[in-house]
Amino acid sequence: MAVPIAEQESRRIRWHCRRGLLELDCVLLPFYERHFDTLDHESRQAFIHLLDQSDNDILAWLQKRQVPPENDLKLIIAKIV
Repeated sequence: MAVPIAEQESRRIRWHCRRGLLELDCVLLPFYERHFDTLDHESRQAFIHLLDQSDNDILAWLQKRQVPPENDLKLIIAKIV
């Protein structure tokens, strides 16, 4: 069951969805806005972990040119694509 997050935390995560690559902005921010509130705790933590990764790595994973090294990243990437 999804638990609502505090407004300040929500703004912080939303801000981190803004990346240096437009391609990522067009994927991560809409995913956050549409799905984050419905994710379970583990998936939310995986999404936050994803946002800590480099733009080039995230883009490669989303484009399926590379496989994320960690299982939680693999699972959240699968939910996004």
